[in-house]
Amino acid sequence: MPSFIKVFSCSRQKGGAIDPKSARKEAELIETMHQNPGINGLDLVEKCFGPQKHGGIIGYGSGITPKDLRTPRNEKNPEVEAQLQRSEEEKAALEEKNGALEAEKAVIAAEKEALFHRLNNMESNYMVELRSLREMVMLQQTTWSSLHRPHDNHNQYI
Repeated sequence: MPSFIKVFSCSRQKGGAIDPKSARKEAELIETMHQNPGINGLDLVEKCFGPQKHGGIIGYGSGITPKDLRTPRNEKNPEVEAQLQRSEEEKAALEEKNGALEAEKAVIAAEKEALFHRLNNMESNYMVELRSLREMVMLQQTTWSSLHRPHDNHNQYI
């Protein structure tokens, strides 16, 4: 959509040249726009041409009223307000649920850590017991083999 200044300038050119009165207004519009960069079209028109009354608005034509261009600042739409209230309630409920889930997640993580620690302890105890059993078996084997080893003098008394 072209800017209001562009529309104003183009609509004032008759035969290629803009008349001096319109050129001054265009300069005023440009100056106002530079001083207030965020200004909307209707506010720009009202600053340069004065308040707009019923009927047409300069640069917008007839049928468009100032009320059509202004957003209702003081009026609140009850449907929008109700939807906003529902959304805020839903957000609060979801945040509460999220907090509960985060707490549950922390409990599960702590339980997992405890089980992991317990498993590591069981594994190290198992390894110690396994080494002890291996040493006992080795000791029994050496003891048994030394007791049952055939002696060289065994046949001497026969």
